[in-house]
Amino acid sequence: MILAAQNHHRQSIVGAEEPRHNKTRVDWLDLAKFIGMILVIVGHSLEPGGGQSLPRGIIFSFHMPLFFLLSGLVFAPSQSPAQYARRLKKSFRRLIVPALVTYTGILVLIHLQWSPLKLADLRNIILTLTMFSGTYFTIYGITVPPSGPLWFLCGLFIARAIFDALHLFFDHKQFVLYCLALSVLGVTAGYAHRLPFNLDIALSILPLLLLGYYLKHFDFDDEAGGCAVLCLLVWGLTLFITFPYLDKDTYMDIAMRKYPFFPICFVCATAASLFVFYLCRFLLSSRVFRVISSPALFFGRHSLALFCFHCLDMYLARFWKLTDILPYNILMRISLDLAATLVFVGTLALLRHVRGEYSEIPSQVK
Repeated sequence: MILAAQNHHRQSIVGAEEPRHNKTRVDWLDLAKFIGMILVIVGHSLEPGGGQSLPRGIIFSFHMPLFFLLSGLVFAPSQSPAQYARRLKKSFRRLIVPALVTYTGILVLIHLQWSPLKLADLRNIILTLTMFSGTYFTIYGITVPPSGPLWFLCGLFIARAIFDALHLFFDHKQFVLYCLALSVLGVTAGYAHRLPFNLDIALSILPLLLLGYYLKHFDFDDEAGGCAVLCLLVWGLTLFITFPYLDKDTYMDIAMRKYPFFPICFVCATAASLFVFYLCRFLLSSRVFRVISSPALFFGRHSLALFCFHCLDMYLARFWKLTDILPYNILMRISLDLAATLVFVGTLALLRHVRGEYSEIPSQVK
């Protein structure tokens, strides 16, 4: 049972505080993050249209909403304007700073592999960082280069800031109504014009944060098997409605501002995500799986680093796109991202260890 989750697990998928208590609950959340990240990598490796549309559409129906639900699930609301300001700063450091560092890495890779960066490219860089779009698009005759999957970090930061502000300044009923109304506004705005810093996406996903926020009081152990089957059936039915043409890219794609049959597409995403949550809890209830689950939990805990390396890997395709065999290329891509994350986390741990030993030297001398 999940109770008072804000006191136990204040980390979203990308950089909130790590939980300190309730080990079992933390494990299944980390496993859900790992599964979600693998689906993100696989989904981005599939081409839209043709034979790859079906698996891509199934993954896209929930892979990013899953993380928004997780973010709401671990959300701890601010209790005062001063606390809101502190948490906003912390959220900026944990979401936007990694996005900016990763984008800098992208620019370096572009500079080294294709064309040296020039002063004339500054305009495109400013446009990219202003819009944080996941794909190319044109506005007022100006083509805006994409930031790739980094749109997610910016959108999540804005969404959490708005969500926390609504929770702080409005009562419960107004809070819920504003989340729903602003979501409709965000979806409508996204169809018309993409807003700076993914503001339209941030507004549109507020109900997912809201659902996740209320899930923290949901008892996942009550009739778990039946609820999991129900979620699977609802997912299948709503996927059939929101993804009618299986050989075309008619599925939900938040980065592209595609919300087919809104809000049914969000129902579809929620049902699929809940099924994943139940699946994670079931797997971790098995002693056999728990023994071999440590690597998955490790990468789930470091999902931010894994996500950032995935944002870079599309500029390193020569290291993983080695054949014409798609499953092999996907496996190599996943392996590359996992290896990079492992090296990065290991290096940080080593540096902390060395710094800790070095800081003890003066006290020992004394």
